Amino acid sequence: MDIKAYIAELLEKKFEEDDFSDYFLIRTKSGPQRIQVFIDGDRGISLGVCTKISRYLEPYLDQLENLRDDYILEVSSPGIKEPLAYLRQYPQHLGRNLEILTKSGDRIKAKLVDILGDELILEKKYIEKQGKKKLKKTKKLVMKFNEVEKTFVKASI
Repeated sequence: MDIKAYIAELLEKKFEEDDFSDYFLIRTKSGPQRIQVFIDGDRGISLGVCTKISRYLEPYLDQLENLRDDYILEVSSPGIKEPLAYLRQYPQHLGRNLEILTKSGDRIKAKLVDILGDELILEKKYIEKQGKKKLKKTKKLVMKFNEVEKTFVKASI
């Protein structure tokens, strides 16, 4: 059995439990000795939840014959350097600056101010010249989630 599919199946069952219904799988990476499971939650994720998920998975993985006895299981959040993968991840980043690469190849740097259904409401700052004056302005952008290729949360723009 494919280890990634097996872990996804196990977590799907776990995430049906009331205490874990706010959590979801982002992705799994596996090599000969290391399995990395990246999960997130609707309100973020704690070390305690990662530990509980790890303890849940370990007995199942220990039973697999094709897995080395000395494998390492790491369960964590995807981290700031990883792109947002699901629309479900965006609400916890309201008010934060994002760098969005669109499917058409555009790169947009803006603040996430709202989410309406499958639309991201963004606020982009720009400078407009009026004669010798430079005025700082803001414009709202509306982007459908299906237009997004990758989104990174940025510390500043």
